[in-house]
Amino acid sequence: MVGADNQDIKDISKEFGYKENEFIKFNDVGAYLFDYETPKSKQVKVKPIKVDKNGFEVSTFDKTIEELNKRSDELFYTLKYGKAKE
Repeated sequence: MVGADNQDIKDISKEFGYKENEFIKFNDVGAYLFDYETPKSKQVKVKPIKVDKNGFEVSTFDKTIEELNKRSDELFYTLKYGKAKE
């Protein structure tokens, strides 16, 4: 996203310490999902992932990130406030 041709994005990118020579244009990137369709699969299917100015989405990453965020929240709030009563 930092490679977008947008002055606001360029300004924010500089605030985060990115340099323009580090930017990658989305049309210079290819992304692929290596998918074992089941846990016991011995073959993998390689599927292209759409890449656009917003990056790319991988549902398997999203599920994992959501689960890790949920666990982190539960641990944090338990440490801060104690275990929630069910």
